[in-house]
Amino acid sequence: MTAPSTTASQDRLNRRPSVVITDDEADVRRLLRVNLEVDGRFQVVADLASGEETLELAWETCPDLLVLDLMMPGMNGAEVLSEIRRRCPSTKIAMFSAASTEAAERLTGRKADAYIPKTADLIEVIDRLASLTHQSPPRPPR
Repeated sequence: MTAPSTTASQDRLNRRPSVVITDDEADVRRLLRVNLEVDGRFQVVADLASGEETLELAWETCPDLLVLDLMMPGMNGAEVLSEIRRRCPSTKIAMFSAASTEAAERLTGRKADAYIPKTADLIEVIDRLASLTHQSPPRPPR
């Protein structure tokens, strides 16, 4: 008897979650992208500067995780959050903002899965994002 092939649920567990980063500050996007890629548990599919770009991409494919700035010119993070919730209900959304957690919760109606201050330590940010996508801790280097 041969061993059964990998099941769909096992494939999902072994797959790195897709991540979209939206922030109007290029340096913030770059910093998050590089650190998520180096961590190895995530597949960053896009880093975008506006809410409009994010919604356009979301219509094509709903990411597993959206890291979203709250205060952006044009369509702000709260507006993007509402639309993503409607179109991609399974997408986890982490608000990554300079606003206080209380202000972010108030502005978004507490609809995000996490509120992470931009002042947080990068290791903490990555660990919080990993917990949202049910990723185990990274393996220590050998």
